[in-house]
Amino acid sequence: MRIRILVTFLGFLFFLLILPVLFYWGGRGLNNWLHLPNKWNGLAGIVTGTILSIVGILLAVWSAYYHFVLGKGTQVPFMPEHKLLNIGPYRFCRNPMVLGMILAYTGLGLILQSPEVLLLNLIFLLLNLGYLKFVEEKELLTRYGQNYQRYKDDTPFFWPKLF
Repeated sequence: MRIRILVTFLGFLFFLLILPVLFYWGGRGLNNWLHLPNKWNGLAGIVTGTILSIVGILLAVWSAYYHFVLGKGTQVPFMPEHKLLNIGPYRFCRNPMVLGMILAYTGLGLILQSPEVLLLNLIFLLLNLGYLKFVEEKELLTRYGQNYQRYKDDTPFFWPKLF
């Protein structure tokens, strides 16, 4: 239990603090190289970014809660859940935690008025989707068999089905 708490805390620290800081610094370095404009969204972008960030963080935290409490695992692959999660945020899409972080980082890019952060977020999204599709899905199918296959057939991969 203590290890799961520590891993969950470190996961939150990484995804909610360290990775956004890396996106910011990486974005600044990328801007020095690409010279992208940063005056493209103003107040509307900041408000939209704030809303996206809040919604994204809440979705990611809600998903992590289900991993920790109901799945008896963590949000990191080396301590996976012990139960197939198909309730809570997982009834809408199979990867709500990643969706939440993508929304939060997109919001961060809008708040900072940084196309570089948005570009890094796109790279992060593509890497995550590749991992989820080609590694994690196979592992979940091996671990949960037909139960996962039914869940996979009924639940969208990334973009939520709300109704």
